Amino acid sequence: DVELGRCAVWSSVASTCAPGQRALAPRCEATPLPPARPPPRHLHFLAGRVPTADMKLRVGPLVATWYAASIAAIWTAKIVLQELACPATLAAVQFAVAAAGTRCLLPSSSRGPLSDVELRAVRGVSLTYTLGFLLTNAAIAAAAPSFVETVKAAEPLTTVALAGLVLGERERPATLLALLPIVAGVATACSGGGAFSATGGALALASNVAFSGRAVLTKSLKRRHAGSPAARSDACLFYHVARGGLLVLLPTALILEARPLLASAAGGSAAGAARVACLFAA
Repeated sequence: DVELGRCAVWSSVASTCAPGQRALAPRCEATPLPPARPPPRHLHFLAGRVPTADMKLRVGPLVATWYAASIAAIWTAKIVLQELACPATLAAVQFAVAAAGTRCLLPSSSRGPLSDVELRAVRGVSLTYTLGFLLTNAAIAAAAPSFVETVKAAEPLTTVALAGLVLGERERPATLLALLPIVAGVATACSGGGAFSATGGALALASNVAFSGRAVLTKSLKRRHAGSPAARSDACLFYHVARGGLLVLLPTALILEARPLLASAAGGSAAGAARVACLFAA
């Protein structure tokens, strides 16, 4: 950049010389910059620029990791909520860990900045995702996790319905037929039995609508703001979603659950304090 600027100065000086005169300037040529060092491969993954061949090799381990983490999250959430029924506080802790972890892993250049229009779109995604997470925790507190997850398997149904209403998308008949086993399984789970819970089922269905709204709004964001950092990188979008959700969950937990948290910590002495510590450690 300095060399190019010096060339521009001498060019302007030469243009002001009288005819027949020549500016006493050395010949200046732009020096090519050295090639930039590529970022580490884990940053390629976080920025959404993993080559197709590498992604195919990583899909299997990623799915296995996601499945194992989901089982651990559901199991620990049920244990915590059995001890202390504070789903909003648990969700706030989960979102805080997600936001902090993503911020540490994601380079600052990949986190933004976002324009006002992009921020409004990301806030819609964040609000629906936060509501879905909160309703899921409330459903797990009210019913058995196996029943809740069976009902939540119907999320593709609400996603198809919302995509048709909001985005105008129409699925093929073969895709709709593939959803029939999901309908049959959810209907069987809700038909009765020891694990059935009307409250848990209603909360799980409401969380399905919220998560489907998140999926539809995310697709709308990537269509309308394709150049946005949040549209180009799923990790960047997740960071902004988790941070926005945390800002919603903190006052919600404070308003709804501060009293039972304080009562549990004060009333049971060491046992109550252990419950609260378990909640924040899970």
